[in-house]
Amino acid sequence: MKEDGITPKETRYQTEKQFLRGAIDDAASTARSLEEFSKILDVKYHIIFKISRNRYSYLHPGRNKYITGKNLGTRYTEDFLLKAFEENTKSHKEQKEEILEQQSPNTSTDLPTVPFSDTSAISTPFIFIKSDLRLVIDLQTCIKAQQSGAYAQKVKLTNLKQMAQTVAYIQEHGYDSLDDFHVELNQASDQTSAPRKSLKDTEQQLKDVNEQIEKVKDL
Repeated sequence: MKEDGITPKETRYQTEKQFLRGAIDDAASTARSLEEFSKILDVKYHIIFKISRNRYSYLHPGRNKYITGKNLGTRYTEDFLLKAFEENTKSHKEQKEEILEQQSPNTSTDLPTVPFSDTSAISTPFIFIKSDLRLVIDLQTCIKAQQSGAYAQKVKLTNLKQMAQTVAYIQEHGYDSLDDFHVELNQASDQTSAPRKSLKDTEQQLKDVNEQIEKVKDL
């Protein structure tokens, strides 16, 4: 029909299938397990997900009959979705490890030398001390964001939220330059160095006491 220049009339069933595909793509872009996948579909889209004889099926909120994943396409069947969950789990673990690595003390020397008043020039990663702020995600290096438009949009919204919190934090603490931040960071480091040394000394003392107790027991 399309080759003859005739536009096929879209049926209600086709529209429902499109709705299911979009919802499943969105859920599969972040879910790391079948349970999480099913919960997103239910809470966000009111879609009921079930597995029967290793066959994935989805119930549209406006229907009373399930539509199988095979009917929707290969992206909505067991093999593809399980692989997506595995990739999401791996990506989440890598991002967590990356954040922990970036939050190590050595990263403080790599901070950008730009005025805090120009937040557009602040590049990631950026470390904040004693706050609820988090690192933003670099869309240029995030493979998952490049593969999924829905996930990329979610990351953009999250990044905007974190940047807004960053601006509020800077204004609240009165940081006018990077030097101000370094001064505050050095003061915090000095304040924590003494307790850390004291803690190590206490741990060593406890270790010595335990060794003495073991020697007494042997006697």
